[in-house]
Amino acid sequence: MRKARKESKSEIYHVMMRGNNHQRIFRSIEDKKYFIYLLSKYLKKLNLELYAWCLMDNHFHLLIKSSKSKLADFIKRLCCSYVPYFNRKYEHSGHLFQDRYKSEPIETDRYFMGVIRYIHNNPEKANICPANKYKWSSYKEYLGSKKLVSPDTLYELIHGKENFIEFSKIQDSTNFLENKAPIWDKQAEKIIKTVCKSFNINNLKNCTKEIQKKLVIELINKGISLSQIIRITHFSRYRLCCHLRM
Repeated sequence: MRKARKESKSEIYHVMMRGNNHQRIFRSIEDKKYFIYLLSKYLKKLNLELYAWCLMDNHFHLLIKSSKSKLADFIKRLCCSYVPYFNRKYEHSGHLFQDRYKSEPIETDRYFMGVIRYIHNNPEKANICPANKYKWSSYKEYLGSKKLVSPDTLYELIHGKENFIEFSKIQDSTNFLENKAPIWDKQAEKIIKTVCKSFNINNLKNCTKEIQKKLVIELINKGISLSQIIRITHFSRYRLCCHLRM
């Protein structure tokens, strides 16, 4: 049975889709240009906001604002338009993409910023070239005028477009979508205890609102879900949402 996708209260999702058996889904510049055309077409048709994108040879990343149901429709339209093009061009048969797309909800500003950096740094991580030299991502859109992305959310968080280059250089060891394995409750409980200990507190419920917010952000960045935080610490969802800017 397929695991149900987590719904984002912010309606922002990090999406990744990989080629079947890690095969190349983009074999030429023309393939990437056509995919970008389709991306632009369906973003406009469904009235969605895109915050970051990156096309690699065998997978792609998107950071997008959408309802859960509309996101599924968007990915379906995007892929169902691209696959026939690819199959005709390369006389390909069989599955082009690996199963269904992966997605994760974005619930904090810090994680939102981290995902943008992570998406833009994919080419550097793959030893292709530095992020600022790669043509097939939204990195240069944040510095230029022609945009698929809506840049203002990030500009506001980093206090202006002029800070984008320095923001992009910040090192981040967070495990994002590609590298994540599920964290079970027993492991989550140990992580929560360790993080609380680092803040010199024994109970999340009994600390100040400022510390609560820092703790929860730290736990989310370590892969602990809000549901696990609530279940393990007995902290109310309402109070968590009041303390965090989701």
